[in-house]
Amino acid sequence: MFRILIGCIYWLVSVSILSAQDGSQQRIKILATANTYAAIQPVDPYSLAPANRGWARLLPTLMAERDNSSATFIIDCGDSLQGEPMAYIQNRMRPTVSNPIINIMNNAGYMAMVPGASDFNFGLPWLKVAERQARFPFIAANIFDSAGREIFRPFVKTTVNGVSVAFLGLFVPAAPKTDVPGMNVRDAMEVALEWVPRLRVAERADLVIAVMHTGSVGTYIVPDDRNRARLLAEKVAGIDGIIASQGLQPLCAVHRGIPIAQPAPFGQSLASITFSLQRRGGRWSVLSASPSIILTDQSNALDPLVMQITEQARTDEANYLNTFATQLETNLDGRWSTVEPTPIVQLLHEVQKRATGAQLSAVPSPGQHIFIPKGATSVRQFYSLAPDENRIARIRITGAQLRTYLEHAARYFNLSYMPELINKSVPLADYDMVGGCSYSLDISRPVGRRVNDLKYGGEDIQDSQVFTMAISTYRLAGGGGYMDAIGFRGQPEMISQETMRNSLLEYVLSKPTLNISAPTLWRTIPFLDRERVLAAYSN
Repeated sequence: MFRILIGCIYWLVSVSILSAQDGSQQRIKILATANTYAAIQPVDPYSLAPANRGWARLLPTLMAERDNSSATFIIDCGDSLQGEPMAYIQNRMRPTVSNPIINIMNNAGYMAMVPGASDFNFGLPWLKVAERQARFPFIAANIFDSAGREIFRPFVKTTVNGVSVAFLGLFVPAAPKTDVPGMNVRDAMEVALEWVPRLRVAERADLVIAVMHTGSVGTYIVPDDRNRARLLAEKVAGIDGIIASQGLQPLCAVHRGIPIAQPAPFGQSLASITFSLQRRGGRWSVLSASPSIILTDQSNALDPLVMQITEQARTDEANYLNTFATQLETNLDGRWSTVEPTPIVQLLHEVQKRATGAQLSAVPSPGQHIFIPKGATSVRQFYSLAPDENRIARIRITGAQLRTYLEHAARYFNLSYMPELINKSVPLADYDMVGGCSYSLDISRPVGRRVNDLKYGGEDIQDSQVFTMAISTYRLAGGGGYMDAIGFRGQPEMISQETMRNSLLEYVLSKPTLNISAPTLWRTIPFLDRERVLAAYSN
């Protein structure tokens, strides 16, 4: 009888507490960074010009937003540990020193990070060392080793003010597909369909946030890989919010009732989603969700903690980049590099062919804003021509595939009579020029009929001819869609041990005086005058 009485009292108290809690409200805020690329100071590392970037300006804005609410979580969507030269130098020169970016994130109180495609550039063992230094987990539910075991934690869950919040990590490389030995990536959509119900039921999460290393473009026309965040909102029930990355522009949107936020790169902004929740029937439900973009305050003083943490790394970077490289005999001018033969592109062709022994070489312009004047030069100037960690692959293609490759590249131009010269849906980094052969691009014609006078050694190239061509591992892995366009399904004949940048620097530093051979002959039809080209890039 006594036990029954105690049980009744316990039930009455529980009902009373439950009734008191029902109707109460909470506010949860998610803050997110992505694609900071190890940028520290608001300065371009190559031109040394002021730039809207870097942790030294980002961190004060992040901390101010965090301190505005007692229930704020900070997460990262990847591509944060690799990018600027400091990251490479820290990896090569001081690999036993604690990663300065991880130290910054530790001090900021990050909850979790989804590793990005670029974060694997120094290898999985290096990334696992960084994870061990972090006071927060790396999460990715769809990355497995060769035995099918999860390499990272699938999710992280915490409770604040009685609200259980779960963050599900999803890795979706758009391009390139990350090729790390011993690592397999399952389709993020399939994995999310498995995990979200588990987080809702077994883990009893009140909020489920998908943290995706993938992009979400501003205009949603057709469902494709660029819109994986929106596809997730459409196909996976039970998600309350999505943090995306890899977009060149910040984005906040609501799609099918699901808020999506994506920050700008280089720390130019934060992404945020604020949730208002109400207690109903013993569980929390979302009343409203508001995505937003918070611009980094450029008036912020440089954060002293960031500057202290990175002092040695920045000193190492400056000493390395300021090293004398070579006496350059001709200007390297990027302004015309997309429309006519130039020494700057020819130099890249020479390096790729030298590294692989290939007959042909395909490279994009390093940028229309790059100018290296003849005379004494530094490592910094040449580093800017190949800042990424891509290596060089040699593939074997037919003459027909070469023609298709060039037609795919020619999408970069609109029809010549159109007011807009450049097709802005094709990034500059995805427009290749081919060295070792001669050709013309007739941009008065539609794509598919633009390549003319395609010759090798002065002779017309036949569809059945076979050539070796050097390309970046970014292209080999799918970047820019070239491999799909030419139907390449094979394996490369070789991949260089060193990156393109290190091959370039090895070549340049070996020559006290650098002369560049005559550029590969190619042209556009009609001829594009330089005034029009300048106008196209100034828009």
